[in-house]
Amino acid sequence: MRQAHRRRARALIALFAAFALAPAGCAPPPPPPPQPPPDPFAERLAETQRLFAAGEVTAAIARLQALAAEGSPAAQLQLAALYLRGFGVPRDPRESVRLFERAAAAGSAAGMRELGEAYLDGVGVAQDPARGRAWLLRAAEAGDPGARLRLALIEAEDPGSDAATKARAERAIEQIAREGYVHAQLTLADRLAEGRGRRRDLLEAQRWYAVALEPLRAEAEAGEPRAQERLGDLYRDGRGVRADGAKAVEWYRRAAEGGRPSALIRLARIFERGAAGLPPDEAEASRWLALAAERGDAVAAYDLARKKLAGKGGPVDKAAAFALFERAAASGEKRAWRWLAELHEDPDGPAFDLAKAKEIYERAARDGDGKAMFRLGELEERARPDKADLALAYAWYRLAAEHGYERGRERASRLEAKLDDRARQRAERWAVNWRNARTVEWQSAADGSTSGEIARTR
Repeated sequence: MRQAHRRRARALIALFAAFALAPAGCAPPPPPPPQPPPDPFAERLAETQRLFAAGEVTAAIARLQALAAEGSPAAQLQLAALYLRGFGVPRDPRESVRLFERAAAAGSAAGMRELGEAYLDGVGVAQDPARGRAWLLRAAEAGDPGARLRLALIEAEDPGSDAATKARAERAIEQIAREGYVHAQLTLADRLAEGRGRRRDLLEAQRWYAVALEPLRAEAEAGEPRAQERLGDLYRDGRGVRADGAKAVEWYRRAAEGGRPSALIRLARIFERGAAGLPPDEAEASRWLALAAERGDAVAAYDLARKKLAGKGGPVDKAAAFALFERAAASGEKRAWRWLAELHEDPDGPAFDLAKAKEIYERAARDGDGKAMFRLGELEERARPDKADLALAYAWYRLAAEHGYERGRERASRLEAKLDDRARQRAERWAVNWRNARTVEWQSAADGSTSGEIARTR
């Protein structure tokens, strides 16, 4: 099945690339695509965008949910993007996939493309590259240039592709750009500027940026948030235009007003780092993060919480940081859980509670957080002598190292010398059980014990 999808994708890419190789006059240009019928939801969707622009996020999302329920693919796609981000709604990638599925079932090529991306990346669904390619192929055959571009990029960047396949994919990218798809033009310009997949050629890159600039600007002026955000990127980075931080800020602001959550984060980043003509300004960066957090963006709440904790853009404020971490965690930002646990561990923090800290670390550990596993090991190791469980601490340190937190490896090595063979073996069996069950409850001892505990070793 996977090979069939790969052959089909390569055949489609070869067909598109063939246009780029055909001499002038050998074949007539492809007919223009048929115009889609008027969108019966267009007026209500426009009203939704006006609500976003006015900062009335809750009302805007309620409108989107109603339109999505009535069958508007555009509303389903925009709502799915909000669930992916955790903007104004709890972060829920699975709900975003359900919305992509509904849009795809209604014939939306963009819905098919987004569903393909979800399967390729394993976001909201189990990763399934073959199914992802299949959905991208359906989207491409339905006329979606973004899906065609993604298929070409997969072939161009696949380490398993041979030189001929990579060259064919690069020709396909160029052909899609020549057909006028702005995002292919920008992709081609980026690849030329960076020397990815082809010889580095800054003059040719600038030419393609110039080709893309006017249609991109036209889309942005017409109110398309993705185009506005991308135009802001060009002004920020000085690609195809003179770098201009003020213009980047203006386009990001317009994209944010159009309901593009990531534009608010870009605004924060540009003030954090500075840009052409704009010095770094932590207070202004915090202001934009606060606005994004107020509108329900989980990532913004998390980033702002860390600033509050570090005293960036204002005084250290542990209570505000704690509240923001709680908001981020409730909206699906998993990284926030460990920070909540650390604040619960802090005797000078707003909510000192070691039992709660351990509970939250366990939750973060089940999400794969290596540092949370390390902290669980420390809590076990540093408990009172009558409570300390060095075998369990050893198990947590080993798990932390396995999940990329290298300090766990050193701690596990140090503790190993203090454990007898029986305690070490039981700790290792507990770790195997935890890996399989993703739970900190000891389900059954491998030696037949039913006590549910690792032998305490001091």
